[in-house]
Amino acid sequence: FFLLAVAVLAFAGMPPSYELSLVLQRMEKGELLQVLKKAAAVVTRSGGLIQGAQDVGNETLPFRMRANMKFHDTGRYAFLQFHSSPDTAKTLMTQLKSEPVVLRHNIVRLRDPHIPYDPKFSRCSKRKQS
Repeated sequence: FFLLAVAVLAFAGMPPSYELSLVLQRMEKGELLQVLKKAAAVVTRSGGLIQGAQDVGNETLPFRMRANMKFHDTGRYAFLQFHSSPDTAKTLMTQLKSEPVVLRHNIVRLRDPHIPYDPKFSRCSKRKQS
């Protein structure tokens, strides 16, 4: 317990880490950079910090997706890792809804690697042992 409390106190001033996952229309790398720059601007304008970005490239989608009155069989996958406040993450989600090239988007909060994992505090329900 003591180690957990020290870790929480040491990193209390650091905003939480998030990962934005994007499925975009099939596009070139230049167009992708424009979308990522817009998302990064929302984060940095509110005092957030961009940790990294990853472009997976154009891939066949697992199922046909419909967005903006069109069906899409292929799309571009990208990820953006950042530190920011929860309000900034909500603002980013709102902005991405209005982007016409975004097919799907999601933001997940990442677990802090400096705080040790304790299964007692996990949200997952425990299975009955047979």
